[in-house]
This record gives sequence, C-alpha cells and structure tokens, in this order.
Amino acid sequence: MPDRKGIRRPCGRAATLAAVASCLLPAAVSAATKGTEPLAPPLTELAKPAVRALPDAAQARQLGFPASGPGSLLRRGNRVVVRL
Repeated sequence: MPDRKGIRRPCGRAATLAAVASCLLPAAVSAATKGTEPLAPPLTELAKPAVRALPDAAQARQLGFPASGPGSLLRRGNRVVVRL
C-alpha cells in the first residue's frame, strides 16, 4: 500500500501555491494598469511647473478649489493626496 503522506504534501503545497497566486494576480494586474489613464484636468494643470511653484492657496485658486475646508486640496507634507 503506498504511503499517502507523500502524496498529500505535494498536492497541499500545489493547492496553497495556486491559492496564493490567485490572490496576487488581481494586484499585479491592477499595478500594471496604473499610469495608463490620463490625469484629470485639474491634476494636469497642477503638474505644470508654473502652477506647482505657486503657494498652496494660489494653486487652489488657479484650479478653482477652496484654499481650505470642504472641497479643498488635501496635502500630506508638500504633496497633494489623490485617491485613485
């Protein structure tokens, strides 16, 4: 009678590997597609060196956003936070 432990372990490892790969695949596809979409018009404007060099409040005015409060640009340090 064959030893069943030797058979189960490779199958268990293969199943585990397949499960991990299936979880990672959507993340890999998502990472590969980022950067292919054009920026929204306000972000394209903000990326211009002339606008980027302005103070925060002047950037907001240039883009049509309030300088602070609801609807304003969110920042982390000197970077604008964008949710994709």
